[in-house]
Amino acid sequence: MQNIECIKILKTEDDFLNIIIGGTFLGSGGGGPIEAGISMMNEILSLKREIKVLLPNEIENPKDLYGAVLAFVGSPTEGAKGIDFDSPVSALDTLKIYTPSKKIDFTLLIELGGGNSLVPILVAGKKDIFVIDGDGAGRAVPQIQNTVYALNANATPAVFSNGPKGEVGKVKIDNIITMGNISKEQVPDKLEEYCLELCETKEFGGLGAMALYLMNGEELQENIIPKTLSFSYFIGKMIREAINSNDNQSFLEKVKENLTKLGLEFYSFDNGEVIEVIKPNPESKNSLDQGLVKIKNKNEDILTLYYINESLFATILFKGEKTEKIWAMAPDLICYLSNEDYGTFSNVEIKKGMNVHVIGLKANEKMRNKKIIDSFMEILKKTNIYQGDYIKIEDLHK
Repeated sequence: MQNIECIKILKTEDDFLNIIIGGTFLGSGGGGPIEAGISMMNEILSLKREIKVLLPNEIENPKDLYGAVLAFVGSPTEGAKGIDFDSPVSALDTLKIYTPSKKIDFTLLIELGGGNSLVPILVAGKKDIFVIDGDGAGRAVPQIQNTVYALNANATPAVFSNGPKGEVGKVKIDNIITMGNISKEQVPDKLEEYCLELCETKEFGGLGAMALYLMNGEELQENIIPKTLSFSYFIGKMIREAINSNDNQSFLEKVKENLTKLGLEFYSFDNGEVIEVIKPNPESKNSLDQGLVKIKNKNEDILTLYYINESLFATILFKGEKTEKIWAMAPDLICYLSNEDYGTFSNVEIKKGMNVHVIGLKANEKMRNKKIIDSFMEILKKTNIYQGDYIKIEDLHK
């Protein structure tokens, strides 16, 4: 990402579409559906306001300015049914009582995704504050503890707020959460567990907005992956240009060419058809979506993706063989491309019969910290997807 020109202002529909599409691709099937991002984009555009974007080291008086991570937590399937714009603003407004100045000056992305990339931008627009160019993962993640924020920053105090959907909003809730008698390392797990239980109540309806990881500008600099908002902007722009191109070079060739120009090492499963999709039961009260996707290419090789909101594990069965091989696993990225519609999509939007390509990318080195890797492996073990150790994607494809 060193060669990416960092964005400084977000204003136009193209700006926001680039971030939505790039975030969806890098989100590895998670981070919220595209339509959720577009609904937030339209709300932002209605504000008729420029949103300033700063790198962590560009904050003036960093000791005195405070920001917080903002995200929707819960089921992407519920998010696809419609989201509210007030709950993340309400969460941030409640959290500001913990700052010395009783105000918050900037917002932070927890992850990249078609929806969650836009949440802090939306709130920054509504509050007329700036957003930081960076996030906690460089992809989307199923749990708070899967981010670099969880390594050193304090997750609490946090606020979890509901919104006006169905039973939701009949009782307005801004739940202030502090935790004691446990170690700092245990807080993200307990916070996640508590908020997912809240999600399952009728007052939340499967989805809530969270403000957490309150930090000043100085603390922020060591607790974030910088430039990922600009990176997703560039990736989104590249995908949109490729999907709308009229020349003889194919959509996939164009995207691959640009990934190569960026110096990215990538691995691809090309020209596949989705032959099976197992999605979560609509009646399930589980606040995380668990499912499976099978894709067959023209060689009749079959790639199987396992997801918990995000695609976390992939295996490949080559034609004529009886044993699957591991293709990729989180925290490395497992990204969708398609030469239809927006050029990419999330696990919420995938359907049987779609023509897709899958791109594997190395995770940011900060995400290969042992604690973060262990947090992903624990999820895979608990869901009986995989019981082994993490293997880097570049080692799987030697």
